[in-house]
Amino acid sequence: MVYSRTGGNPLFVREYMLNMYRAELITFDNDKTRWEWDLKAIRNISMDGNLVELMAEKIMTQPPEGQDILKAASGSVAIRSAYSYESRRLPEQITLDYLNMALHEGLIVSDDGFTSLADLRAQSGPYCLSFMHDRVQQAAYSMLDASEKTKLHHNIGRAMLAIYSDDEIDEASFEIAAQYSLCISAITDPQERKEISMVFTKAGRKAKRSSAFETAARYLSTAALLTGSDGWETSYRTSLIFIWTGMSANSSMDLESKLKMYSKT
Repeated sequence: MVYSRTGGNPLFVREYMLNMYRAELITFDNDKTRWEWDLKAIRNISMDGNLVELMAEKIMTQPPEGQDILKAASGSVAIRSAYSYESRRLPEQITLDYLNMALHEGLIVSDDGFTSLADLRAQSGPYCLSFMHDRVQQAAYSMLDASEKTKLHHNIGRAMLAIYSDDEIDEASFEIAAQYSLCISAITDPQERKEISMVFTKAGRKAKRSSAFETAARYLSTAALLTGSDGWETSYRTSLIFIWTGMSANSSMDLESKLKMYSKT
């Protein structure tokens, strides 16, 4: 049962067994000198919800700054972008120290299996950090309220645009668009909306090249929305791209529907 519920992951096994012990579902009988457990009660526990709560409790044991870094990282598969966002708010060394703590405790892992940032940074070439399991990421993300999530995705999107080169932005257009899709209501600055509309345009054209026509249409529709009703006056060329690329992308729609969909540009 332990294996089926944890997948054999050492961190999950340890935390799961500790949780059962704290709940007195596993006890040691001193008279019999053996461990005993209530199998029926253990089976009745929802593993998914219990594990997320368990890992959230582990994150809560981190210092406040460490919690903030992990919560920031939970909004993106790229801890690099979350690190960039947090290192602007906190001194870089503090951010690195708390990432190192999370790495040592197994909450995050490196692709190369290192458990120390010092060892990682001593290696040549780039390195990647990620949560050790998507349910650990979910636990950190669950600690944010709705307004914090909106602000987080907005800041991560901004960080990605700031640290990525033009070629990297083209390559990661889906990921960047995904961040901004979760905070559209928070983007009020006209210049920023124009810049982000181009990210959605790139994502739409990329999706179209992959024959993902419905996805392309959604990206381009969002790009048109961000450009606004004055798009023809302020961004004529961009608006024209929205219409022609969007119409050809959404090939399943009839002409009248296509014109209605893009008439606001």
